[in-house]
Amino acid sequence: GKFAMRMLKKWDLQPRLQTLLEQAGVKWRVARLVHACLACFLLGYLAVHFFLPPSYRILGLIPAAGAGLLPLLHVMRKRASRLHRFEELFPDALEFVSRSMRAGHAFSVSLEMIHREFQEPVASEFKRAFEEHNLGLPLDVALEKLAKRVPLLDVQFFVSAVILQKRTGGNLAEILDKLAFIIRERFK
Repeated sequence: GKFAMRMLKKWDLQPRLQTLLEQAGVKWRVARLVHACLACFLLGYLAVHFFLPPSYRILGLIPAAGAGLLPLLHVMRKRASRLHRFEELFPDALEFVSRSMRAGHAFSVSLEMIHREFQEPVASEFKRAFEEHNLGLPLDVALEKLAKRVPLLDVQFFVSAVILQKRTGGNLAEILDKLAFIIRERFK
């Protein structure tokens, strides 16, 4: 376990795995993922070890390696599923923010309202961005962290549009409506 974590730090894989776990919405630590992979590797090797003659036991490493990848593949599948679901709900969330801003709510309050009105993963991601901003993080930094957690081009456009509008002015509600329309058209 400690050796594996040292190797992850040496190859700078720990931050990447942490980002992967966050994007998948899995509440694991990197160490837990590594330990799950090691456990599956050992179980895979032991399962094959007894069926192979002694001179061929080295071949047991092949299915063991496959078994060791199972936890990582599980996380990657959850990530893909979560990002797909976010992508489906995102245009509605943009329109919701636009409508709430037209009704007189501040942009940051609109982000917080998404938490109550939308399903996962949109609800928790926007709530986290709102809470980070509410605890003193500048809005642009909180939105950039959102874009890192949800690595979709549409989210990048959203964050860029909000930051640009904040600096230059303009009608953010209208911009968000247009962005939602463009996203919907692309998926038709």
